[in-house]
Amino acid sequence: MADEEKADLTNVLFVCTGNTCRSPMAEHLMKWLYEIRGIDGYAASRGLSASSEFNLSVKKKLHATLESALAVKELDAISRISMHIPLPLAYEDVEDAGIVLTMTEDHRDTIIDYAKGMYRDDFSRKVFTLKEYAGFAEEYDVQDPMTGHGEYEKIDGKKVWVKKSDEEILQIYRNCRDEILTCLECILDSPAPALEPILETREIRKLKGRRRKETQKIQGLQRGRRLKWERRA
Repeated sequence: MADEEKADLTNVLFVCTGNTCRSPMAEHLMKWLYEIRGIDGYAASRGLSASSEFNLSVKKKLHATLESALAVKELDAISRISMHIPLPLAYEDVEDAGIVLTMTEDHRDTIIDYAKGMYRDDFSRKVFTLKEYAGFAEEYDVQDPMTGHGEYEKIDGKKVWVKKSDEEILQIYRNCRDEILTCLECILDSPAPALEPILETREIRKLKGRRRKETQKIQGLQRGRRLKWERRA
């Protein structure tokens, strides 16, 4: 995909972890945008850890979460997101897509590194985070709304998991929906981004991330040594 060449935005694959929240929302929001803009396009979604098999823990096949479906249906009443069944990502899915948009940098790097290691294919100019391709330079990840269902609070000296209300949880999904929708509209409304600056910024962010992890590791070792010295004293 050359820099001056616009990615095939009529054949988009969205990827997240379980293919139950973020990527299904992105898929069905994109389908909605195709419809209202009169674009003949195809959107799909997959999950790096998804499974379409019968789930023994809940004794049923998994679908997109209720909150994801409600959030999308508030905009597109006839969306079929409620029928969505999570599917695992396959190599052919990436190969066949015009562009792959992931929800996080980890998703993106996992796909690129796996394809390079297993098949010696370089998908670095085809796989981007949603925010990266939309031009959001500061934060590349769309956070998983499932992590916001509640939080631990200290009650009577004990850590207790406190679930948020249904309305509070739904609002988290609405916020995620709006974040994704803003990115999709930016992508469809803007000229194709130059890829070289994106790839350069990506490498800089990776380098900073590695340095940050190395610093944290060193700090952890130093703290451990201090504790040992204190105990010996």
